[in-house]
Amino acid sequence: MQDGRPPTREGTQTTRYLDAWPTRRLMGLPLYLWRLGLGPVAGRVWMVVTTTGRSSGLPRHVLVYPHRVGDHTYLWCPYGGRSQWFRNLTADPVATVQHRGDTRVVRAEPLADADEAMKVVGALRKFARSWFASYLASQGLRDDDEDLRTHWRRLHLRRLDPATGPGPEPLRADRAWLWALPAAAALSGRPLLRRRRIAGRPAA
Repeated sequence: MQDGRPPTREGTQTTRYLDAWPTRRLMGLPLYLWRLGLGPVAGRVWMVVTTTGRSSGLPRHVLVYPHRVGDHTYLWCPYGGRSQWFRNLTADPVATVQHRGDTRVVRAEPLADADEAMKVVGALRKFARSWFASYLASQGLRDDDEDLRTHWRRLHLRRLDPATGPGPEPLRADRAWLWALPAAAALSGRPLLRRRRIAGRPAA
């Protein structure tokens, strides 16, 4: 730890994805599958969080694993403060989330106190102990209850509370029509195949 101060450069292994173009493209693949109409499959586990770009003002979509603790749902950003979606939520906490067939508008609020934070920490330790420990190390923190209680505000956690009013535009299945192309190609090829079979038969 650096006397309670965050490290000068956030992240080691937990934030390298931000600097690796192939990894960033790979992480965007599930979102493209969602746009192809496969949201019901991906949405069983992952949550699509749509934020408002703090510079562009446009909807920005990301897949995040939601953590249910008690009566609340929490988001953990394992990549720290360099993550664009977390920075967007910090600038504007209103977001649209899609999960298990449900679409709703929420406010991503900071946690209330150390007690709430430690409940989420317990869930994260069960979810991915080594990954969470790696994240803590990247923030200059120890995987120690006393240390985390002291510096709980430095954890990149948000609680999703219900919100009224409009939110950013949710992710649409705007590429689902692409499935019609191979189907149309297959159907158009059937008459041609049938004519070839008929032409190849010997005359009676």
